[in-house]
Amino acid sequence: MFRLHVEGGMEWMFPLTLMLLFLIGSIAYVSYCIVTGKYVAIKWLETIKHAGMLALAWGALATVYGLSAMFKSLQTLKEVPPLEVLMGGLQALLIALLYALSIFIISLLAYLFLKFKVKNAVQEQN
Repeated sequence: MFRLHVEGGMEWMFPLTLMLLFLIGSIAYVSYCIVTGKYVAIKWLETIKHAGMLALAWGALATVYGLSAMFKSLQTLKEVPPLEVLMGGLQALLIALLYALSIFIISLLAYLFLKFKVKNAVQEQN
């Protein structure tokens, strides 16, 4: 896992990991409130959804920045590097995007599931 963080760029992967930890904490808090029967504010559900969107935007930014840096360095070269080198560079810059997509999918699934649970909890109390 650490190898992927280094290959994906620590400056991009570390914030994504912090977003994932925040997301897990938010999901745990909302789940705890549902299980104990406490009131769940809608803002917590929206926070879960928006945290995933922020991670996705950060991953897309990392990918665009990586592509820009790669093309800039390719432009300065006198001869074209082997295809394996180019494919390795593309693979490395897509790591952050895949990680961000994973975080986004987790947040979206959690949002949908918890929203359904909150609606059921409200209906059971009435």
